[in-house]
Amino acid sequence: MSASTSHGGKKAWVFLYGYTHKDNIDPESIIEPELEKHIQHSNGARMLKSWQPFIDRFALQDDSDFLGYRLFSNYENSFEDPSPSFRIGLAFEKDRLIAILHSRPIRVLGTQENLLDGAFDCVTYPDFAQREKFLIDLQAWMNSVD
Repeated sequence: MSASTSHGGKKAWVFLYGYTHKDNIDPESIIEPELEKHIQHSNGARMLKSWQPFIDRFALQDDSDFLGYRLFSNYENSFEDPSPSFRIGLAFEKDRLIAILHSRPIRVLGTQENLLDGAFDCVTYPDFAQREKFLIDLQAWMNSVD
Protein backbone atom coordinates (compact mmCIF):
# COMPACT_ATOMS: atom_id res chain seq x y z
CA MET A 1 0.00 0.00 0.00
CA SER A 2 1.34 3.43 -0.85
CA ALA A 3 1.00 6.45 1.40
CA SER A 4 1.31 10.15 0.80
CA THR A 5 4.46 11.45 2.43
CA SER A 6 3.95 15.22 2.11
CA HIS A 7 6.67 17.59 3.33
CA GLY A 8 9.01 16.67 0.47
CA GLY A 9 8.90 12.97 1.26
CA LYS A 10 10.36 13.47 4.73
CA LYS A 11 7.27 12.79 6.81
CA ALA A 12 4.23 10.60 6.71
CA TRP A 13 1.46 10.10 9.21
CA VAL A 14 -1.45 7.83 9.84
CA PHE A 15 -4.52 8.40 11.96
CA LEU A 16 -5.86 5.38 13.79
CA TYR A 17 -9.17 5.69 15.57
CA GLY A 18 -10.68 3.23 17.97
CA TYR A 19 -11.79 2.71 21.51
CA THR A 20 -11.20 0.41 24.45
CA HIS A 21 -12.79 -0.27 27.78
CA LYS A 22 -11.47 2.00 30.53
CA ASP A 23 -10.16 -1.04 32.45
CA ASN A 24 -7.70 -1.62 29.59
CA ILE A 25 -6.00 1.73 30.14
CA ASP A 26 -2.83 1.65 32.22
CA PRO A 27 -3.37 4.29 34.96
CA GLU A 28 0.30 5.27 34.73
CA SER A 29 -0.24 6.32 31.11
CA ILE A 30 -2.68 9.07 32.11
CA ILE A 31 -0.65 12.26 32.23
CA GLU A 32 -2.58 14.35 34.78
CA PRO A 33 -2.23 12.08 37.83
CA GLU A 34 1.35 11.30 36.82
CA LEU A 35 2.10 15.04 36.66
CA GLU A 36 0.71 15.46 40.17
CA LYS A 37 2.80 12.49 41.38
CA HIS A 38 5.91 13.92 39.75
CA ILE A 39 5.43 17.24 41.54
CA GLN A 40 4.84 15.48 44.86
CA HIS A 41 7.81 13.09 44.56
CA SER A 42 10.16 15.85 43.43
CA ASN A 43 9.10 18.07 46.34
CA GLY A 44 7.85 20.65 43.88
CA ALA A 45 11.14 21.00 42.01
CA ARG A 46 10.68 23.36 39.09
CA MET A 47 13.97 23.28 37.19
CA LEU A 48 13.86 21.80 33.70
CA LYS A 49 16.47 19.20 34.62
CA SER A 50 14.12 17.69 37.23
CA TRP A 51 11.27 17.64 34.67
CA GLN A 52 13.25 16.04 31.83
CA PRO A 53 12.38 12.41 32.78
CA PHE A 54 8.67 13.32 32.83
CA ILE A 55 8.98 15.17 29.51
CA ASP A 56 10.76 12.19 27.95
CA ARG A 57 8.35 9.62 29.38
CA PHE A 58 5.32 11.35 27.88
CA ALA A 59 7.18 12.44 24.72
CA LEU A 60 6.16 16.07 25.16
CA GLN A 61 6.86 18.27 22.16
CA ASP A 62 9.43 21.02 22.63
CA ASP A 63 8.52 24.50 21.42
CA SER A 64 11.49 26.71 22.23
CA ASP A 65 9.60 29.96 21.57
CA PHE A 66 5.97 29.84 22.64
CA LEU A 67 5.01 33.41 23.51
CA GLY A 68 8.65 33.97 24.46
CA TYR A 69 8.83 30.92 26.74
CA ARG A 70 9.87 27.31 26.27
CA LEU A 71 6.86 24.99 26.21
CA PHE A 72 6.75 21.21 26.43
CA SER A 73 3.30 19.94 25.53
CA ASN A 74 1.02 17.28 24.22
CA TYR A 75 -2.41 17.64 22.68
CA GLU A 76 -5.90 16.45 23.39
CA ASN A 77 -7.02 13.58 21.20
CA SER A 78 -8.41 14.36 17.79
CA PHE A 79 -11.05 11.67 18.22
CA GLU A 80 -13.11 14.05 20.35
CA ASP A 81 -11.86 17.30 18.83
CA PRO A 82 -10.78 17.38 15.17
CA SER A 83 -8.60 20.41 15.94
CA PRO A 84 -7.25 19.65 19.40
CA SER A 85 -5.44 22.04 21.68
CA PHE A 86 -3.04 21.41 24.54
CA ARG A 87 -3.85 18.73 27.07
CA ILE A 88 -0.77 19.55 29.15
CA GLY A 89 1.81 22.27 28.58
CA LEU A 90 4.78 22.96 30.80
CA ALA A 91 5.97 26.56 30.34
CA PHE A 92 9.54 27.38 31.37
CA GLU A 93 11.33 30.68 31.72
CA LYS A 94 15.12 30.28 31.83
CA ASP A 95 14.73 26.56 32.65
CA ARG A 96 12.35 27.24 35.58
CA LEU A 97 8.73 26.06 35.44
CA ILE A 98 6.45 29.09 35.61
CA ALA A 99 3.08 27.74 34.41
CA ILE A 100 1.20 24.58 33.53
CA LEU A 101 -1.45 24.69 30.81
CA HIS A 102 -4.12 22.03 31.22
CA SER A 103 -7.40 21.01 29.64
CA ARG A 104 -8.38 18.53 32.34
CA PRO A 105 -8.50 19.09 36.10
CA ILE A 106 -5.19 19.11 37.97
CA ARG A 107 -4.23 20.13 41.50
CA VAL A 108 -0.86 21.75 42.02
CA LEU A 109 -0.25 23.09 45.51
CA GLY A 110 1.27 26.53 45.72
CA THR A 111 -0.06 27.69 42.35
CA GLN A 112 -2.81 30.02 41.24
CA GLU A 113 -5.52 28.69 38.93
CA ASN A 114 -6.26 30.97 35.99
CA LEU A 115 -9.47 30.23 34.14
CA LEU A 116 -9.20 31.14 30.48
CA ASP A 117 -11.83 31.43 27.76
CA GLY A 118 -11.04 28.49 25.56
CA ALA A 119 -9.92 24.92 25.43
CA PHE A 120 -7.66 24.94 28.48
CA ASP A 121 -6.77 26.72 31.70
CA CYS A 122 -3.46 27.52 33.31
CA VAL A 123 -1.88 27.37 36.76
CA THR A 124 0.93 29.80 37.51
CA TYR A 125 3.49 30.00 40.27
CA PRO A 126 3.36 33.05 42.56
CA ASP A 127 6.97 34.11 41.84
CA PHE A 128 6.31 34.42 38.10
CA ALA A 129 6.77 38.17 37.63
CA GLN A 130 5.28 38.35 34.12
CA ARG A 131 2.15 36.40 35.04
CA GLU A 132 -0.42 39.00 33.93
CA LYS A 133 1.29 39.62 30.57
CA PHE A 134 1.66 35.88 29.99
CA LEU A 135 -2.05 35.30 30.65
CA ILE A 136 -3.07 38.17 28.36
CA ASP A 137 -0.78 36.87 25.60
CA LEU A 138 -1.99 33.31 26.15
CA GLN A 139 -5.64 34.35 25.88
CA ALA A 140 -4.88 36.38 22.73
CA TRP A 141 -3.08 33.36 21.24
CA MET A 142 -6.04 31.10 22.08
CA ASN A 143 -8.43 33.54 20.42
CA SER A 144 -6.28 33.62 17.28
CA VAL A 145 -6.17 29.87 16.63
CA ASP A 146 -8.89 27.61 15.35
